Amino acid sequence: MREYGAYGLRVCSAIALPFDPLPGPSAEPDVTVRLGAVPATLLAGPGNVTRTPIGEARSGAFLMLIEGVARYLVTDGRDVLIEPLEGDDEVAGFFCVGLPFTILLQQRGVATLHAAAVATEAGAVLLLGRSGIGKSSLAAALVERGYPLLADDVTGVMLDAGGRPVALSACAHQKLWAHTLDKMKWRPRARAKVRRDMEKYWVRAERHCATPLPVRAAFVLNSERRPDIAIESVSPSAAFWRLWRYTHYRRVMDALGQRPAHFRAITTMAWSVPLGRVVRPKTPFLLEALTDRIEAHLCKAGPSGDGEARKKTPPVLPAAFRRSPDRRPPSVPPVTRRHDRVAAAPSCARTGDGVAGASGRGIVWLASYPKSGNTWLRAVLTNYLREDDEPASINALAGNRYNSRDLFDEFFGIKCSDMTDAEVSRYRARLRESLVEKLFAARAVSGETFHRDGRFFGKTHEAYRVPDGPARFRRGGTAGVVYLVRNPLDVAVSFAHHMNRSIDHIIRVMADPAAIDPPTVHGITEHLPEAMTTWSGHVSSWTAQSELSIHVARYEDLLKDPCSGFGAIVRFAGLEWDDARLDRAIGHAAFPRLRAQEEEDGFVEKLPAAPSFFRAGVAGAWRSALTPGQVKALVDAHGEVMERLGYLRDAEAFLRG
Repeated sequence: MREYGAYGLRVCSAIALPFDPLPGPSAEPDVTVRLGAVPATLLAGPGNVTRTPIGEARSGAFLMLIEGVARYLVTDGRDVLIEPLEGDDEVAGFFCVGLPFTILLQQRGVATLHAAAVATEAGAVLLLGRSGIGKSSLAAALVERGYPLLADDVTGVMLDAGGRPVALSACAHQKLWAHTLDKMKWRPRARAKVRRDMEKYWVRAERHCATPLPVRAAFVLNSERRPDIAIESVSPSAAFWRLWRYTHYRRVMDALGQRPAHFRAITTMAWSVPLGRVVRPKTPFLLEALTDRIEAHLCKAGPSGDGEARKKTPPVLPAAFRRSPDRRPPSVPPVTRRHDRVAAAPSCARTGDGVAGASGRGIVWLASYPKSGNTWLRAVLTNYLREDDEPASINALAGNRYNSRDLFDEFFGIKCSDMTDAEVSRYRARLRESLVEKLFAARAVSGETFHRDGRFFGKTHEAYRVPDGPARFRRGGTAGVVYLVRNPLDVAVSFAHHMNRSIDHIIRVMADPAAIDPPTVHGITEHLPEAMTTWSGHVSSWTAQSELSIHVARYEDLLKDPCSGFGAIVRFAGLEWDDARLDRAIGHAAFPRLRAQEEEDGFVEKLPAAPSFFRAGVAGAWRSALTPGQVKALVDAHGEVMERLGYLRDAEAFLRG
């Protein structure tokens, strides 16, 4: 058995954990981590069982499954039972310090915030935000400037005996991506990869605070399309909702019976700790400038007027926090039958014949290879759904991509940045299947248009499946698919403009089976990358599948006869038909109007390197933009699918000419 220290607890484990080893003689542990058989469902006990996307929860117990990794059973805030599924104890231990340990802290009455934390003379400073926003990088930069690390990923906060919010010390390690290590010249400090097939490393902080500290300040990190960095004060009521928003896996608190304790902690923190909203540019990530602003803000704010008092009166945690509960962990019966997964919530109605199931609702996916007219289609649909004589804003179009890291992390409780691409793909298919119930429960999603006919529209550039891979979209919750296809010769020209790359480079991307959208990803981004495969592979994956009801439309046909083309799409989506409304929507989404809006207000989906997003919106621009060699390269790679869609004849005539 190994002994570790984390969050002020002594952890005795039969498996290696990425916590700090404890020196000295053994003592009574607060937490025990054991190996053994984990049942497929929770045993009978107090309270009702609540099912989650990855397991089950009730008072005092949480059961979860990470497919292909391990099952975990967390009981009474003191016992973690692990059953590795593929014999890889190292990976099972890595995931143990994520969601299972978060649940264990919640069972002990600790508020778990998705935040990094550093120590100052006046107390702890928390850095909250979504995955990929830069919390770990900013914490590492502050450590470099002399502020000891308290926590890297999940910060535990509880009220001490005096009622003050206190941040617990997690461990001295950080998880940093290779590009961050290179930027900070920290490569020599990297100890090992967090997982063998990921460019993410464990790094031990040179400065670490091992004692709990009163929370002095908190910052919520955000990114926008802006040139500078700004810090805004947040009112206590708004601070409460931000702290609730960045609570790590809050969906099981009611089942665990811990919502009151958590609300007491974050309410006290919201009213007693200053919280600032930090807004940085989306790109580039100005780490040095961001660190300067945070440090300057801390110096300007001072030690909140009671820094000396805080140092003289260290926090006293309630005795019950450290004391192991009297109850011993329940005995676990042997598993006689192996289940592939924990029972999940029932899926929604399945689709068929282009109409949502018996419930009459679902997601209509607007699928296409990039630069095939998807945004134009979304603009027409948004204007069709609105009752307004003015054009809809291009920055509020229907068709959410539903692929944000935030959505994934909140739904499953497992950070997608800790998972392999194959694992993320498997879980995303399940997330998409469950989206409809989530959307209707919320009744509103940021950037989404809700229609009374029960249709949500989702945009995607992902292939239906990659070669030899499973389907990435499932029937459950899907009302249908509108697949938009465009001549790959025009796609190459428009895609090159969009990416601000050479046409030759884009032609290679269009022939790459491993291509993703966006084509280049440094570190992690706000959205999960989507597997595109080749242009012809993308088209074939969608048009050849028979699981989902699909309507295929050619971009060129929509340009030639928009009323007929968009009318067919509206009917396929099951929306109420109105000729006058469709004419108005097509007029509002005319390319000159879209370009004018972009020039006046900008467009959030335009890449920073691109001169503009909306261009001419015509067919056949490839004739003057491509060389014969480039046309031949595209025909050689995609000729078979081009012929099937009616694009090959013009290309061959061009080459003969």
